[in-house]
Order: sequence, then C-alpha cells, then structure tokens
Amino acid sequence: MIEATHRNNPPLSSASWRRWAQFWILRAGAVGLAAMIAAGLAGQLVRDPVPASALLMYIPLPMIGAIALVVDLPCRGRAISSPKFALAAMGAAAIAWSSATMIGTGGSEDSRPGDREVSILHENVLWGGGPVRSPQTWSDQRADLVARNPDLIVLSEAPPADWMAQLVRDLGPGASLVEVQNEPTSPYWYHLVVASRWPLRMEGHFRFSGGAGMAVAARVDGRPLRLLVVDGISRPTQSRLPFLGAIAAACREARLAGRPFDLVLGDFNTPARSLGFDGLAGLGYRLAGRFAPGWRGTFPAWVPVYDIDHIWVGDRLRIRSEALFDGPHSDHRGQLVRLLVPEEPRR
Repeated sequence: MIEATHRNNPPLSSASWRRWAQFWILRAGAVGLAAMIAAGLAGQLVRDPVPASALLMYIPLPMIGAIALVVDLPCRGRAISSPKFALAAMGAAAIAWSSATMIGTGGSEDSRPGDREVSILHENVLWGGGPVRSPQTWSDQRADLVARNPDLIVLSEAPPADWMAQLVRDLGPGASLVEVQNEPTSPYWYHLVVASRWPLRMEGHFRFSGGAGMAVAARVDGRPLRLLVVDGISRPTQSRLPFLGAIAAACREARLAGRPFDLVLGDFNTPARSLGFDGLAGLGYRLAGRFAPGWRGTFPAWVPVYDIDHIWVGDRLRIRSEALFDGPHSDHRGQLVRLLVPEEPRR
C-alpha cells in the first residue's frame, strides 16, 4: 500500500510578512487618500449649508492631491487595484481644482478720469508676534508695516494699546488710529485696529453672531472711504453663515442709508467659497484676492492652503492690484491692495 504524502505550506518568512504588511498598509493608505479627495471635492461643490459640509471644505486638497501622486506613480498606477492610475487621477483633479479656485489672475481694472490711487494693507499680526511676542517681534512687525507705505493699515489680532501707540509714532506727525476690542470678561478675544497718516473716525462697533466688526470713516488726500473691519470666531465646527449674513445685512443697511461701505475686510476665518459670501457678492463687492498673481491662500503662512483673510471691494472703487506677503512673526499672510478712488462728487 502506497501512502499518500501531504506537504504542508511552509510558514511565511519574516521578509514575506513585511511585504504582505507593506502591501496592505499601502492599499489602506491609498483608499484613505481617495476617500479624503472625494470628500474634499464634495465639500467644495456643496459648500457649507451645514457645519458638516463646511468641515469638508477644510480638507487641504492641494497637499492631499500631491501625496496621492507621490503614492500612486511609483506603484505604476496600482496603489488602488483598479482602474489603473485611479488614485493619481484623483490627485491630479484635486490639484487642478485647487489651482482653478485659489490662483489669482493678477489682473487690473480700468481707471477713470480723476481717480486717485489709495493703498490698503491688512494683516493678522497675531498679537504682535504670537505666543513668544516681545518688544522686538512687535518692532519687526512695525518696521515691515511702515516700509510698505500703505495709506491705511488694518490689523486683526492687534497687540495692546500701548504697543499700538508706537505704530502711530512710527507713522509720523498727524497719524491717527481707531480700534475696538472685546470686553475683559468675554471668552472671545479680538482687537481690530485701523491706523493711517490720514484722518480716521470710528463710527460704530458691531457685535455679530459669530464675530465682531468696526465701522470706520477715512479720508485719504480728500478721498472719503468707509470701511467695515470684521473678525470671525475661529471655530470650524460653528456655522459661518449667520456671521456672514449679518455682515451682508449691515452693508445693505448702510447702502440704503446712502452711506455704503467701500471696503469689507479682515480675518473672516472663512474660505471664500462659503455660501455666506454670496450676499456680499450680490451687493456688488469683489474679492481683491482674485486679482493677486499666483496662490492667494493666507493661512497658515508657511503652507497657505486656506484663504480666510479677505478684502472685499465695493463697486465705487476700482482694483489696480493685489499682493500677498509674508510679514514677520505671524502665521497669516498679509495683503496689500491698491485701489483707484474717484473724486468726491460735488454737492
């Protein structure tokens, strides 16, 4: 009788176990990247009618798309089993969408007879230099602000009043400053400032649902300007729609009163694709960042994937140029917009 022999499968070697683990870790990571890209694109299309979809808008598509390409291309398109290069195609789509929506045109609007150029700078200065702020960090920031020679300086998260007095001195004789800040007992901190070598007048302090604001009247070389400077609460889980709707309502009321705001600007803590900005756009405001050449993200400064600081320009003014810059000791990029302001009509 011939006995049948049975050969057992040999156990996997340690090298085989590593290859098996690497394969499934790569596959799981690729599926996760694809899911994040799909969710991010859905958030960009749906936008933020509810807080859950708003969170999807914060998925950093440029970074996730680049990682997807780096993962799939060395695998010859097989990071996901099929179809081939599926993950790379999704990564390319994420990068293309981000490029189309986040790269400014660098254009300029036509001037009209009698226009005068006025420059406005906005920057979140992070309380004068962030958690490690010091007289030196604030000195560096002041020097940078003054060197850019704007007609109006608008600051979010400004440092204390005694430090702001130093900026007024740096601007020279006749400089002025207006500001509003939270009450000492408030859990929401803000400090909004407008400084200029030209006359300024603070006209009102707004307390919006989800933020705050300040109305300012300025006069630059005889050209009047009205500003609504705002600050939004930095809480991604909180809907931005009530805050932005209140801002649009304030602009609408100002227009009906015959004294419209020429500029609405500040740290909105909200991407420009938010549904809430449709109200401002419907009133004729244009986003100055779309005139900036190149990438127009403002936060965080070292990898600016989010556009959350904005300058909205009313239809009375023309946009000549917009430039973004990296100021010292801040996690936000600043903006310097040059506007063409018409002569004041004779009464």
